[in-house]
Amino acid sequence: MTAPIRVPRVGQNMTEATLVSWERACGDTVVAGDVVATIETDKTEIEVEAPSDGVLGSLRVHEGDVCAVGALLAYVLGDGEAEPATLDAHDISDASEGELVVPVARPAAAPVRTLASPRARRIAEELGVDLAGVEASAADGVITEADVRGAAAVGAPRGGRRRAFTRREQAALRNLTASWTSAPHFTQMVDVDVTAIVDARAERPGVTFNDVVVHALGRALRAVPLCNVRFDHGDDGGGVIELDQVDIAIAVDAPDGLAVPVVRNADVLDREALAQVARELVGRARADELTPADVGGASATVSNLGAYGIRAGTAVLPVDHATIVFVGAIEPRAVVRDGVIGVRSMCTLSITYDHRVIDGATAARLTVTLASLLEQEESR
Repeated sequence: MTAPIRVPRVGQNMTEATLVSWERACGDTVVAGDVVATIETDKTEIEVEAPSDGVLGSLRVHEGDVCAVGALLAYVLGDGEAEPATLDAHDISDASEGELVVPVARPAAAPVRTLASPRARRIAEELGVDLAGVEASAADGVITEADVRGAAAVGAPRGGRRRAFTRREQAALRNLTASWTSAPHFTQMVDVDVTAIVDARAERPGVTFNDVVVHALGRALRAVPLCNVRFDHGDDGGGVIELDQVDIAIAVDAPDGLAVPVVRNADVLDREALAQVARELVGRARADELTPADVGGASATVSNLGAYGIRAGTAVLPVDHATIVFVGAIEPRAVVRDGVIGVRSMCTLSITYDHRVIDGATAARLTVTLASLLEQEESR
């Protein structure tokens, strides 16, 4: 029986994905569960499996194409079955409501592709050259590396060269642009005395300052639940999702760009358990091994650039997150306490909020609660 392979929905807010690669070719025999393609959302890479046994039909999407959730990728065909030209009502009868964007009919034949050597394709991707605009010098019409480099030299700006965005950079571009243009941002800054945390560093091996911030933020969100929310895009103009669980994303500088795995139930984990979870997530993010369960669903993010000496900054909210905490550098500062000037270890937190779902006064309650919890962190 003919079975369609569609772009799956992974996470409530997923609307599209990029086809990273085809793992099987048209005409290959597959069995149910075989990985036939890899797609990438703005969160992670996902393997797409064959839904049934049969032969893989025409590949309806190019590698690198951005596809809507529910878009048709290919069919698995039974013995002697002809390939459908379009996705019909029978194919989508088992899809969940709202899963499919209106499908676009595609020709059954495999798409015509520009003829180029594998090395030429790789160099073109590195240099950001569109192969469709490159003329082949060889008689057989196959574009070579030399053709690509020649086209790049003609189109390159003086004093530098152009490169294409990586897949993760493309995802971040779409995510952050959507957030910046739709969510009204506002930022509150607060200086926090973290002297006690710094002094106790030797007593908590394996626990980083970032872990301490995430731990305190989890408890702060539990204490101020009006900030543990997400904006909900809806046909009625939108609404507020009040979350029952406190999940916090952590920004990780991974080799291929920014990754944001999520610490689940951050408000109930003790500090050491949270540090272990965060350590495992960071390791998987840097090894490009995050799973769909590791990302998505958070209401808040912690981004720490203190190690670079950055004192404060105004971060862009990840799409649909209501809060992002920018953690600045820990540095000695002169502080007046009880009329006496002394040197204390201080850190500035810059907390950006989504004004659609959090007002200034509510945000201030979270800001001061987080600061207070951090200053009391080692006196509990």
